[in-house]
Amino acid sequence: MKIALIGPPKSGKTTVFNALTASEHTTDKYAPPAEEANIGIVQVLDERITKLSELYKPKKTIYANIEFHDFPGIFAREGENPESAIYSGIKVCEAFVLILRAFEDSELDQLYGEADPMKVLGHFEDEMILTDMVIAEKRLEKIELGYKRGVKTPAIQIEEKALRRIIEQLQAGQSIREMELAPEEEKAVRGFQFFSAKPILILLNTSEDGYKEQEAALAAIHQRGFMAEVIAGKFEQELSALGPEEAEMFMTDMAWIAPSGIA
Repeated sequence: MKIALIGPPKSGKTTVFNALTASEHTTDKYAPPAEEANIGIVQVLDERITKLSELYKPKKTIYANIEFHDFPGIFAREGENPESAIYSGIKVCEAFVLILRAFEDSELDQLYGEADPMKVLGHFEDEMILTDMVIAEKRLEKIELGYKRGVKTPAIQIEEKALRRIIEQLQAGQSIREMELAPEEEKAVRGFQFFSAKPILILLNTSEDGYKEQEAALAAIHQRGFMAEVIAGKFEQELSALGPEEAEMFMTDMAWIAPSGIA
């Protein structure tokens, strides 16, 4: 499974990527923007598979893998669109993790505007809906041209019906993931890889001190129908570099968990 880590520049995407994949890519805010995605593969260990492997003793045990793609920053400012090459790379991923900056930084504020997760989220969703609308309308124009030339098969009619429903949804400012398509309609439009049809998780990337101050923003995002969590990216990156025992001691010292045996 391919998951795209996306968001504005310097929002903490690479910090989260490093934490997830135990990588060490630079997260210096003064470093120039990346030109291509960082890619990391994480094996998902499943106890059920482990037990089956111990029981049946196959020659090889294969666990599921998640491939994380840390893309360069997009939507730095209103009206700014990412390069088509970045769009193409994002499009082939099966799900998105949108990282939004929720920590204060005066220098980043000057370059990219103040940290405003709800504003950035709204802009992101608008851009995804607009992009999908352009794709759907262009395809519908080709279908209508084909009708005039006598090309009208049952499969194309199903596709046309699905596209008209999708365009109506997008024109209402609603993402495709919020609508229900019939199985045959979903199959007909699957190849378009619509952005707003994909599952998305919102991560509010904040500082250790600001971790417990994001309840209002988190509630507002949930209210809009998104899955969302708060993360202290730098803390998680440091934690991922430690062994299990060191990590538990570190978290205890930071008062993020209670010591063993304490409720």
